[in-house]
Amino acid sequence: VRIDPASDEVVATVEVGNQANGVAATDDAVWVVNQADGTLTRVDPATDEVVATIDVGASSNGVGASVEQVWVSRFDEALAVRVDPDGD
Repeated sequence: VRIDPASDEVVATVEVGNQANGVAATDDAVWVVNQADGTLTRVDPATDEVVATIDVGASSNGVGASVEQVWVSRFDEALAVRVDPDGD
């Protein structure tokens, strides 16, 4: 869900994976980690469209991002997984 901070109105919704529970944003991407299906979704903030869905494993529950790197935490194995920010 994208909310206009000036009006507090919902201006866009984007379908991502199952049980979305973590979001991180950079200038050119919004990353959503989806715990139930073990995916990471990349959304283009200019178009509000999904541009990549990446398998990161079950029990992924957090995401952090910069322009150069994206990290996903997995609580089942106490891991942090680095993901290519280009979505490959």
